[in-house]
Amino acid sequence: MGIFENDNSVVYIGSTTNFTEIGFSLDTSASKNAELVCYYCAKDGTWKVLTTLIDTTNGMKNSGTISFLNPSDRGSCNDKIDDITALPDTTNYSYIAYQRTANAIGLSPIESLISVGGSSESFVLTEDYIKLNPVSLPPVTCDASKDGALYYDSDIKKHCSCAAGTG
Repeated sequence: MGIFENDNSVVYIGSTTNFTEIGFSLDTSASKNAELVCYYCAKDGTWKVLTTLIDTTNGMKNSGTISFLNPSDRGSCNDKIDDITALPDTTNYSYIAYQRTANAIGLSPIESLISVGGSSESFVLTEDYIKLNPVSLPPVTCDASKDGALYYDSDIKKHCSCAAGTG
């Protein structure tokens, strides 16, 4: 699928939870830097420019990641940047939008995979690993609803999982 095919085209990436990294695997790279401007959906439903980015894609000239600090006022929405047009999925998601601002980039990038990742106080999630925040006590009571839940016990230095009815 081609992305950023037209001048000022926008790619929306959303999730039910906040994320802080988007990975792009490109089959074809852009012929010049797409000069992306990144926006996030704020809690008040407006779109704001996201300024703190680390872009290893070099403006979609190669595969890589775009990562950012999570804004404190980040929220969810389902309208496009113009605040008039609804996105096809009417569910409110935590969206990040990338807009191509370079005119006439020539060859547009074609992606083969877009992955979304993030981190929180509880864990770090990347393409290659998940790191659980160590705890000295089980963070949940293991019952049927938590069957299969994972945590890392720092006292015994082991990964643990809940089995229905165990503590």
